[in-house]
Amino acid sequence: MKYKILLVVVVLLAFFLRFYQLGETPVALNIDEVAIGYNAYSILQTGKDEFGKVLPVVFRSYDDFKPPLLIYLTVLPVALLGLTDFAVRLAPAILGVGSVLGVYFLSRELFGKKIGLTAAFLLSISPWHLGLTRAAFEVGAQSFFSVWGLYFFLLWIRSKKVANLILSAAIFSISIYLYQASKVFAPFFVFGLFIIYFRQLLKDKIGMVLFAAIAIVIQIPNILAFNQGGLSRFQGTSVFQNGEAKDQNLSFQTTDWLNRDRISAAVFHPTVLEHSQEILTGYLSHFRPDFLFLGRSGAYNNYFPQFGLMYLWEAPFLLAGLYFLFSLNKKTEALVLVFGVLLSPLPAAMTYGVPNPIRSGIILPFPQIITGVGIVGILTWLRKNKGRGLAAIGAGSLIIIVSYGLLFFQHQVYWHDRKDNSKSWYFGYRQAAEDANLLSKNYSHVVVSTALGQPHEFFLYYLKYNPVTYQTVDGGTVSGGYSEDKNHFGKFIFRPIKWEQDKNLPSTLFVGQPTEFAPEAKFLSKVNYLDGKPAMYLVGNK
Repeated sequence: MKYKILLVVVVLLAFFLRFYQLGETPVALNIDEVAIGYNAYSILQTGKDEFGKVLPVVFRSYDDFKPPLLIYLTVLPVALLGLTDFAVRLAPAILGVGSVLGVYFLSRELFGKKIGLTAAFLLSISPWHLGLTRAAFEVGAQSFFSVWGLYFFLLWIRSKKVANLILSAAIFSISIYLYQASKVFAPFFVFGLFIIYFRQLLKDKIGMVLFAAIAIVIQIPNILAFNQGGLSRFQGTSVFQNGEAKDQNLSFQTTDWLNRDRISAAVFHPTVLEHSQEILTGYLSHFRPDFLFLGRSGAYNNYFPQFGLMYLWEAPFLLAGLYFLFSLNKKTEALVLVFGVLLSPLPAAMTYGVPNPIRSGIILPFPQIITGVGIVGILTWLRKNKGRGLAAIGAGSLIIIVSYGLLFFQHQVYWHDRKDNSKSWYFGYRQAAEDANLLSKNYSHVVVSTALGQPHEFFLYYLKYNPVTYQTVDGGTVSGGYSEDKNHFGKFIFRPIKWEQDKNLPSTLFVGQPTEFAPEAKFLSKVNYLDGKPAMYLVGNK
C-alpha cells in the first residue's frame, strides 16, 4: 500500500510539472509545433495535409518529411479543444506522464519496487524529459514507447503470454512512425533484446516469428511510403553530406595511388570510412559532462537557463548506478539498460550539429533508471554498513538537495526562460499575425518576409485559416523549403522584402524584420521579444 500511495504522488507530480501552464510555457510554439498543429487541424477538417495529400504516412511539412504519429495523435485534442497551443502540446504531455508510470513498472520488473519508484520520480522531475514533453517534440513521446515496449517484452519473456508479445511488438513498431531517430533505434534495440534473451527465446520460436510478423505488418504503410521523401530529412542533416571529409579522404587516397600503393588506399582510406571520425566524435560528445549536466554544449534553446539535461547532483548517483548495476546479480537486466544507453546516441551521431539534446532524447529513460539504481544502492549500503542513523541523514540531505534543485529549476522555467529565451521560442508571431490580420482590411495585399523563417505556417496557425479554403482556393502550400517564396493565402503573400523596390508599392502592408525597413518607413506596429528587443515591424504603404 505504501508504494501505491507514493506512486500516485509521483504520477501526480509528473502531471503537475507537465500540465501547469502547458499552453503558456514555453512562451510560444516553435516552428515544428505550429506545423504539427496546423497539419492536424487540416487533417481534421479535410482529411488532407497542408499540401493536399490525403492521410499521408509522411508529412512533407518544411520539406523535412515528418513521421506522422504525433500529428495524428494531435487531431483528437484539436477536435476537442480547438486549434490552441494547449491542444498541440497535449499528446506529448500525456505520453510523458504515461512514461513516468511505465518507468515504475519497468524498473520494478527489473530491480524491485524501491528502484522502480525512485526511477519514476527521477523521470518525473527530469529537466531533459520535461523539456521534451512540455512542448510538442516528437522525441518527447519516444520514452513512452520505449518503456512500455520493453516492459511487455520482459513480461513475454517471463510469462510466454501471447498478449504481452503482441503488445510489445505493436508498441515498438508503432514508435517508428513517431520520430526519425526511432527508425534506427527501435529495430536495433529490439534486435539487441533478441540477442540478449536468445536462450529464453529459443524456447518460443513461434513467438519470435509472430513478433516479427506483427512488427512487419504494422510497417507496411512505412515500407510503401519509403520513396516519398523518407530519406530527405536524413540527407539534409547527415554528416555524409560533408564535402570536407570526402575531400580529405580523397586526398589521402590520391597520395597512396600516386605512390602506386593501392593496397594502403583501400585498407586505410576506404570511402566507406571517410566519415568515421566525425561519427565517432559526434557519438562520444553525447556522454560529455558539459552536455549532460551543465547545458554548455548544443543549441541554447534546447536547455533551460543554468541547467543541463540532468541535475548536477545526479552525476555521482549515475556513476554509482553503473557500479551497482553489475553487483545486483542481474547481469542481463544491466546489459539491457547499458545497451539502450550506448545505442541511443547513434542516430544523432550520424547528423551534424551534435551533441543535440533533442535528437539524443531517445536515450530517456535509461539514465534515470541507472541513477535510481545508484541512489537506492548507496542508501542501502549506508544502512547496512554505517547504520540506520547515517542512512537517514544521507536520505534527508538528498531530499533537501533534490527539493532545492527542483524549485530552482521551476524558477528558471517559468521566469528566466520565458523572458530571456523568447526569441528561440519564436515569440511574437501570434501578435504579428493578429495585428496584420486586423490591419489588412485597409490594404489590398500583405507581404510577409520569408526572412522570418517559414512565416506562412505561423500565420496559417495563428489565424486558424480554413484548410478547405487554403487547399481549394489558395492552392495549399507550394513548398516547405526555406527559400520558397510562392506560398500565399487570402491577402497574405510570403516572399522576401526588398525595401528599395517595395516602398513604392501601393496599398500594401509589410511584416518583416526591423533591419528590412528604412528608418523613414511608416511603422504601424512593433512586436518585441519579452526581453524588450525588437522582433518584427509592421509597415504600411497607402
